[in-house]
This record gives sequence, C-alpha cells and structure tokens, in this order.
Amino acid sequence: MSNLLIHLKEISKNAVMEAAHRRNPRLLASRAGLNEDEIEALISRDYPRIMTLAGLADSRYATNLTIKLPVS
Repeated sequence: MSNLLIHLKEISKNAVMEAAHRRNPRLLASRAGLNEDEIEALISRDYPRIMTLAGLADSRYATNLTIKLPVS
C-alpha cells in the first residue's frame, strides 16, 4: 500500500492527525514519508494526481474507507 494512501487513511480516521494536517500539511506529510510529488498533490488538492499516486486510479489498491481531505 502506498505511503500516500496510508497517510490519507490516518488523517481520515484520526482527529489529532487531521488537526495537525490543518496546521501544517507539508510537515505532517513529510514526517509520514511522502515524497515531494505526493506532498504537492496533497497540498494543491489535485484529486486525479492524488488518486494516481495513491494507487487508486488503476485499482492497484482497494479500500472500503471514504478518504476525505481535511479542509485547509
């Protein structure tokens, strides 16, 4: 599973991480091990790119969770 997908799932289910993402999304993403391309896609809210980088665009990974990006 991609680091980006893991990171998104954690933000979606953990209020503390969601609050940290709202304060400084770049720092939290960096600490989660995301690469610069993943961080930029996340910060810019480039949904097609996020889906591709997370492995969801080509169905490499499946999830039954609703992935939501917190409001910045």
